[in-house]
Amino acid sequence: FYKQVTGVLSFDGWSYLAVVFVLLFVLSYILFYYLRLSTHKRIAFVSSLVAITLTVISLVIAFLRYQDFMEDQPAIIFDQEVNVKTEPNDRSDVAFTLHEGTKVNVLEEFDTWKKIELTDGQTGWLLSESVKELKDF
Repeated sequence: FYKQVTGVLSFDGWSYLAVVFVLLFVLSYILFYYLRLSTHKRIAFVSSLVAITLTVISLVIAFLRYQDFMEDQPAIIFDQEVNVKTEPNDRSDVAFTLHEGTKVNVLEEFDTWKKIELTDGQTGWLLSESVKELKDF
């Protein structure tokens, strides 16, 4: 359910939607101030409360989508064969070996090393020049 709701828009889309809801809130609040009939004032007041609630919800979803976007850092191995180390240094043990074209997820960076994770959950460190990130911007 979470993925279905948050996946409707990108984090930019959810942010723009929040701006629209803020504008609706301001418009409803101005109407509340200038309307004379009590029923119209109630409608404007309730509308402003709904708009501000939807603003907060949209901002929370935008933040969650941004966090998901930043955690997912896909990359491809470009070296013919690369030894993945257990620690980010040349003297550490080899955890496993990867070949050209393997898709990995970059977890973090340290100096010239990148910590990667495979789809099966194995993690290790390799030199940054051995891998190219797909979302490199």
